[in-house]
Amino acid sequence: MAKRLYIGKKIGKYKLLKKMGDGAFGVVYNAYDQVEGRHVALKIQNEPDAKTDILRYFKQEVRLLSRVDHQNILKLKNADIFDGRLYIVSELGLGSLADKDRRSIRVTFALEVLKQILEALIEVQKHNIVHRDIKPENIILFPGNIAKLGDFGIAKVLERVGKTVATDAGTQGYFAPEQIFGQPSFASDIFSLGLVFYELITGELPRWPFQWPFVGKDKFNKRVPVNVRPVIRKSLEFDERGRYPDALTMYNDLLSARNRQNNVQSTVSKKRMMPWRKYRELEFSTRYSNLLELKFKCFQCAGPISEYMVYCPWCGTDKNSFKGISGFPAVCKRCHRGVKDEWDYCPWCYGKKFSWADVWLTEDKRYVKKCPNRNCDERRIMRWMHYCPWCRAKLKPWIVKQLDGRCKKCRWSIAADYWDFCAWCGETVKS
Repeated sequence: MAKRLYIGKKIGKYKLLKKMGDGAFGVVYNAYDQVEGRHVALKIQNEPDAKTDILRYFKQEVRLLSRVDHQNILKLKNADIFDGRLYIVSELGLGSLADKDRRSIRVTFALEVLKQILEALIEVQKHNIVHRDIKPENIILFPGNIAKLGDFGIAKVLERVGKTVATDAGTQGYFAPEQIFGQPSFASDIFSLGLVFYELITGELPRWPFQWPFVGKDKFNKRVPVNVRPVIRKSLEFDERGRYPDALTMYNDLLSARNRQNNVQSTVSKKRMMPWRKYRELEFSTRYSNLLELKFKCFQCAGPISEYMVYCPWCGTDKNSFKGISGFPAVCKRCHRGVKDEWDYCPWCYGKKFSWADVWLTEDKRYVKKCPNRNCDERRIMRWMHYCPWCRAKLKPWIVKQLDGRCKKCRWSIAADYWDFCAWCGETVKS
């Protein structure tokens, strides 16, 4: 009779520390490699006396993973048999995509995951493999927003591209329509990945019969860049003949859509392709250049910034200086941001009163509203000021409809789909 599994039990050189999840073919544990001194993910067969096809699925995963090597595919570290059960050891991530708080997911993060899993599928499709079970639970996250595709237990090797295999394996909520009838193909994985992305963006998982428009379409249109929408829409075509036939075709279209403004032809092997972070910064600058007056680059990370920003939204530094480059006639000695001769105080840092003489209020199109302090003689203020430059009153958070988020700390409007830090208070913007 097989020995019971429990926390603290040793399986070879591995010590079971925590149960992470159950699957159709095995239980996954956080385990500790006592020889190499590192944590790993250990998946072990449910029952030693299970049907032979269960053992076949495990062996299939081992053999499939041994054939592919890619930075976005979960690495297999070991495989063996313990007490009649086959177990598989792989690298341990931070958790799966299913564990992530959907309310905090940004479009840029979802697009990055989509891009990386497409790269993983490009690799497995080179080996004529259809994964057939793409879902958030099988996408494992690692530090640096790295995503890796795992659980190839029900993947199938096609003897030739386009050959179908009769099976109903997979997770039904993320099935492609043709999988219901036992005919999975490369396009089936594309459909499942499209469903994962759509759910990340809208919080809604489309259901059978997958007729467009899906529930959540308005949120999808609001959040997803206009050039990317047709790519996602095509990946979710009910009829696989209208869908992307493979991951490489969709990948190229996705990168072309993200980089269309530069008219760059995208290919997988192109080494000089613009990094994903630069896509994000370029798209941000294109959308918000006028609103935020993005005329400068951060001295530390070279990301696009405005003189109004107290913190760099890309790296979080508050050390940017605008001496000699400011768009204002003078610079505050305390925070090194631009000020006008007519102001009594710095509106950005609450610095001491300026020593220069008062001058008349000049015409400036950057003045957009009046100071709310009734004793301020209705002096006008500029957008993004923290304090009135005449009466020093603290101003309410700036809320503008063009920016799609609110900082949880200072409540100012932020570009939540782009920034890593709040430009006004430095708070981390969660992805």
